[in-house]
Amino acid sequence: MIGNVMDFFRRIPDFRPLIGRSVDVVRDEHAQMTDEEWVKRIVRDGNLPVEAPEGYNFSQSLMEELASVPPEGMRHARGEDAPPPPLVDDDGVVIPEHIYSNGLMWTVGCQIGKGVSGKVFEVSHRNGREQQKRIVKIMCVPDNKERRGSFWNEIAATMFTGDFVGSEIMQQNGETWAALVLERHKGKTAWDHIQAKEGFEELNEFISDPKAMFQVAVMIRSVVHTLRRMHSAGWIHRDVKPGNIIFNTDEGEESLSRLIDFGIAKRAGNVRKEVEEFFVGSPRFSLPEATMNADMDLRIRDYWGVMITAALEIGLVSDIGENTIADCFDRLQKGKKYVAPEFDNQIKADAFFKKYGLSEAQKSFLKWMYNFLRPKDDIESRRDAWQRSGITRKLPVDQIPSELWAWEQDRDGRELEVAFLNDDKFVRELDGHLRALGAQIGRKDVDKTLALLQEFPEVA
Repeated sequence: MIGNVMDFFRRIPDFRPLIGRSVDVVRDEHAQMTDEEWVKRIVRDGNLPVEAPEGYNFSQSLMEELASVPPEGMRHARGEDAPPPPLVDDDGVVIPEHIYSNGLMWTVGCQIGKGVSGKVFEVSHRNGREQQKRIVKIMCVPDNKERRGSFWNEIAATMFTGDFVGSEIMQQNGETWAALVLERHKGKTAWDHIQAKEGFEELNEFISDPKAMFQVAVMIRSVVHTLRRMHSAGWIHRDVKPGNIIFNTDEGEESLSRLIDFGIAKRAGNVRKEVEEFFVGSPRFSLPEATMNADMDLRIRDYWGVMITAALEIGLVSDIGENTIADCFDRLQKGKKYVAPEFDNQIKADAFFKKYGLSEAQKSFLKWMYNFLRPKDDIESRRDAWQRSGITRKLPVDQIPSELWAWEQDRDGRELEVAFLNDDKFVRELDGHLRALGAQIGRKDVDKTLALLQEFPEVA
């Protein structure tokens, strides 16, 4: 079977006129359904013989681009002149010279990344104008229900966040070869920035520059924007870390940082329903209780990932290395993973602020970050501090996995309550810090930037 999502559009009567139509009309049709209904309709009517991804969102730039491409430019497809490549060879997944998606022929360029599930390359096509560059992730998925489900989960999550551009999918002898074309965002990963800093491997350099601090605050807000949209539909990223955040320090709307790599994202809902046997994620940057699968509010692990990334970027914390995963887990759970200033000690905090000549806006932002991470606290101490400060609040739940009763106790048979992240409070406070830091460096566009990042705008 050879195909891609846009092939289905052309075969379905309701979607056949898509190319060349007003993009607004297509969006209006999509708006009448939930994302899940939209994709399941396409899959059902297109007879796609695989699990249906849940949660679909058009890549806006792709739809606008396709609407402007003349019909003769949309006729590229695999055929006798472009036979399918072998899916795998002795070196692993085959990387062809071209892939075919959305009626376009994309030329595969240089490799820019490699992960557990596939390789990432630059990719581009010519449509009679300038070359359009994006990225393509190429992978081969074995005939295994769990791996196949993870593959469609990744497509679904990238669709939901608007980064999915198109795909070419082929099946042979039970294996699935897939090329996923994704939006390419400007900038390097936050991990690239962090590793480039002087003394990173020993004592992380603290960055006191107010402009750099403002850019880090924008990075947090940009990633939280994506997380809030994902979480509202029950999606958990599960691997937010420096290597999965594009940190763009350019100016303008298109410079907003981006969350990437949804390979282990899961539509698990926001409340933990079961305790998995194994930890999923990157131990080094994990929420400590998540290493034991003891986090009831699954959203917090995603917020923790972006906050620890920001703290490493600024140099608020330094990472103590370890030799084993068990050692990493032990240090995280006991509050011994990171070196950080002691902001709980007012004398030491004042000395730190004076040393770097920080403004009130900078002090407030750093204390806000510190109070979330509590890098020197063990799990219980941090959870208590979160509850006292209002970072989390107790809310009733119907059920708690029996393995976590020691964490979330049912006292005297009363209503079950769990500490949930107060994400609205988190965002309000972050927006306030952004305005204060922006004012310090003379930025007059902060409110405009924040308007772009409102996940749930009020309808007049």
